[in-house]
Amino acid sequence: PASAPPPPQPASLTARLARALLGDGASAEAGGREHPVLRMLGYYSPESRAIEAAHCWLGNATEHATSPGFLAMLSLPAFPELRRVGEVVEGEGEKGGVDPAEVFFPRFQLVAVHVFVAWRVLRPRGEQGRRVAQALSDVFWTETSTAMSQDLGMGLMQASKSLKLCEEAFYGALVAWDEALKQAEPVQALAEAAKRNIVVVQGDAMRSKALARFMWDEIKRLEKLPDDLLLRGKVWGPGKRRARR
Repeated sequence: PASAPPPPQPASLTARLARALLGDGASAEAGGREHPVLRMLGYYSPESRAIEAAHCWLGNATEHATSPGFLAMLSLPAFPELRRVGEVVEGEGEKGGVDPAEVFFPRFQLVAVHVFVAWRVLRPRGEQGRRVAQALSDVFWTETSTAMSQDLGMGLMQASKSLKLCEEAFYGALVAWDEALKQAEPVQALAEAAKRNIVVVQGDAMRSKALARFMWDEIKRLEKLPDDLLLRGKVWGPGKRRARR
């Protein structure tokens, strides 16, 4: 049997030092006295807080977007496990690896829906909200690229091509969603945009409407949250960083 994966690791040396000094529950937003070494290293700076919040937002988004409850709301089955390129599964023969269009891309798009919702509610929250939104963008694309190379085992050229497709799809959808929210009937407009841009609901009126209703309801719900929660990204779940293979 395969050994258990290692626990998720903080993204930076400073974050790892914080865990060592403050314990596993350490966070830039934690109450109490600031540790002088961490303060010297900038751990409590607005930029550091934004990066940590961005990781939490993305962890939340990924966990929620692939959860059984969210997929059931869209009448979708659970996603199959991602396989590395060229991976052979016992009893199934050679599969030729993972097709991003069939497995990775739909997962990516549903996470992207959550990232868009996060952007919509973060950007109006002042300078720190804009910092977190920008950090979330950076972390989102870094993690997407990392997933292609480490989780799927794609080569450089294949990963670069797939990443470009993801970027084109995401920014095209983002423009459509932003425009939809300006309409007199935003939920209907979001549904139409989803039906055109999100592969798992493409051409399906019921699933598109369910996704649009989720987006609208979440934007309205999150807009009511205080900065203390919103700017830390603790909105959909624990948001732990996922362990790599």
